[in-house]
Parts: sequence; structure tokens; C-alpha cells
Amino acid sequence: MLAKEGYPVARHARIMERQIKWLTEHTSLKTRLAMAACVEHITGSMGIVGLDSGILETTVDERMKKVWVWHLLEEIDHRSASFDLYTHLRGGYIRRVTVMLLVFLLTTWHHTRIQWSLLLYSGDIWRWSVFREGFTLWKRNGFYRVMMRSLFTFFKPGFHPSHIHIRDALGYRAHRYRIERELAGYFPAT
Repeated sequence: MLAKEGYPVARHARIMERQIKWLTEHTSLKTRLAMAACVEHITGSMGIVGLDSGILETTVDERMKKVWVWHLLEEIDHRSASFDLYTHLRGGYIRRVTVMLLVFLLTTWHHTRIQWSLLLYSGDIWRWSVFREGFTLWKRNGFYRVMMRSLFTFFKPGFHPSHIHIRDALGYRAHRYRIERELAGYFPAT
């Protein structure tokens, strides 16, 4: 959709594909599992914080809210899959946290680069209001600050993705966007 609108997304996809190809060819299966566990922790954390924070309670189109709520719930649902396989194969703590540092840096670099590119293309890069709104994500209980706290739990030696608390806000979001029937039984009662 972004490509149809003229946004330069194909170039970003190619860069990421080359990076993934290189990592696949030059790292062990256990390291790739650690990478997958790290990415799942990041996306699962985004899901939990995104739903708990109410970040979708803005002027986002109702149809897109439903898609994003479903996607965030889906990310939360499988947040432990790669981690469990990694630990089952006796993946260690040092590799896990070292890989998380690498994955976090790469993810941050890609995210920033793509955001700047999209803002530049849209012309919004010159609008102070866009940056002001973006900075609110870093305020005391803003999305990024809360997510960073969640990400740092990954560095605890006894960490497991299921240790991250999921608030009741998830149930509200599922009900609010009328997807509760689609998600019935999706999450065990806590």
C-alpha cells in the first residue's frame, strides 16, 4: 500500500533482506533462534504496551484499529515460542543478551532510518507538530519509555516472556473493536 502511494519502501525491504540473508549464512541455528526470541520479545512488548497504553485510542481509522488490535494480540500470543525452543536447545544467557543488544541496535537503526525516509517523502519532516507529537512517546509514561522497561526485563537471568504482566486492558480492547468472538479462548485466564 505504501509503495502504491509512492513511498520508498522497496529500498528498505531490500536492505533488510540482504541483512537477514547475511545473518542466515554467517550465524548458527542457536544464534538465529536467539535473534528470533529477541524479535519476538520486542514485538510482544510492543503489543502489550500498545494495548495497555491505549495508543490506538486516537484518530486512527476504526478499520485499521481492528487490524492493529488483532496484530498486537497475535504478537503477544506467540511471544514465547522461539524463546522456549532456544532454551530447550540449551541456549545460554550470554548469547541471549549479546544477541539482544545486536537486535535492539539493528531494530532501532532500521526503525529510525525508515521513519526519517517516510517523513521526508511526505514532507512532514519539516513540521514541528509531528516532532512534538513524537516526543510525547518518550514522556514519563509514554509508549517508548514503558516499552524500554519491558525490554530490559529480557536481561534478567531467570527471564521468561510469560513473566511480563498483561493488564485487563487487553480484554477491553478486544471488546471495544468487536473481535472478542474471533479471539474467544485465545488467551488463558490469568
